Amino acid sequence: MSDKTTTIFDFLNDVSHLKNNILNDETVKEYNPFFMNRWISMRPDTIMYAQEMNLNSHLPKDMQYDYYFHSLKKQKRYFKYVKHKRQDDIEIIMKYHNMSERRAKEILSLFSNDDIEYMKSKMFTGGTNGK
Repeated sequence: MSDKTTTIFDFLNDVSHLKNNILNDETVKEYNPFFMNRWISMRPDTIMYAQEMNLNSHLPKDMQYDYYFHSLKKQKRYFKYVKHKRQDDIEIIMKYHNMSERRAKEILSLFSNDDIEYMKSKMFTGGTNGK
């Protein structure tokens, strides 16, 4: 048994450009189809492959892995997680105006960075602010 655990990035690199077929009886337990589909869907050249796997999510893990392994062209791909930049701003608007997240997202574009900073300063209650 191996001391090293296989991560989602090991699987991504393998189906993308290494092409070593690292999936075996031990690593199949660590393979997470949901996260694999999610990461692969973040690239324009691979999004359709992820959609196909979303439609066929009932397939066993090894078949899903094999689909990516044999379908994706061997190419170095950089998978970067896209984080919502303004999530903190949405939370500030929610608290300041006492509204739902859905409504805060709708009106987020109406506020400038100065407006957000003003709301932040009005809600500041003192202390070290977690630092």
